Amino acid sequence: MTTPATVDAHPFDLRLQILNEGFRTGGLPLRIERRGRRLGLRGRLPRRDGPGVRVQRLSLGLQADGTGLEAAVRQLHVICADLASGRFCWSQWLSSRHGPQRPHHHQQAGGHADGLTHALQRFQEAFASDPVRSRNPAGQRSTWAAAYWPYLRRLTMLSEQHPLSQALLVQTLESYQLASRSRQQCGTVLAALARQEGIPLPEDWSVRSGGYGLHRAGHRQLPTDQQIMAAWHRIPNPAWRWVLGVMATYGLRNHE
Repeated sequence: MTTPATVDAHPFDLRLQILNEGFRTGGLPLRIERRGRRLGLRGRLPRRDGPGVRVQRLSLGLQADGTGLEAAVRQLHVICADLASGRFCWSQWLSSRHGPQRPHHHQQAGGHADGLTHALQRFQEAFASDPVRSRNPAGQRSTWAAAYWPYLRRLTMLSEQHPLSQALLVQTLESYQLASRSRQQCGTVLAALARQEGIPLPEDWSVRSGGYGLHRAGHRQLPTDQQIMAAWHRIPNPAWRWVLGVMATYGLRNHE
């Protein structure tokens, strides 16, 4: 006896978990939900029978596969934008024989948001399918939420009027404080995204990512070779003279 073909639960559900963790970390009110072989949305939505909001489901009529997941991500972002702007209307999203009806004003809108959404979707899929990270699903989800999504969220926030481009990546990087850990991590994440999308980065990207510049550096007065030799001769213990010698010669620090 044969059974109907089913979606490969582990890889698909892992991708779904990573996406939903990103939505949660990004403060989005909706999540993608798989019910059998169909995908839908679940979260806080306006009540249909009066004022207020409550947790509800919204059927998308999409298959639980890679293509359906991409479409679900796009529709989630559209609905979240409608919710944030107060434009959400149930009549535009009620299920029909052909699935939910997408609002007409989004069909005519510019392609900036869709282009970035597709790029981030590809980036998330590549992250989720990494064979090394996949060995530890819990660690993979936490890494995405803590080390990737905050910077991609900032990129998304700044992309409302701009397409995904070198200029947008630079603008996002420059929004972080110089010489900060956040700026360094942002540079790493955006560089990976740029490689995936074939976007050239400025030649000094690594320097910008580090955030260190002459206006931040403190100039130090270093001793001359003659002063170092004079100090070396004044040390009575040969072992300590050796220590100073290797530190001065090779630039070692005291703990090395």
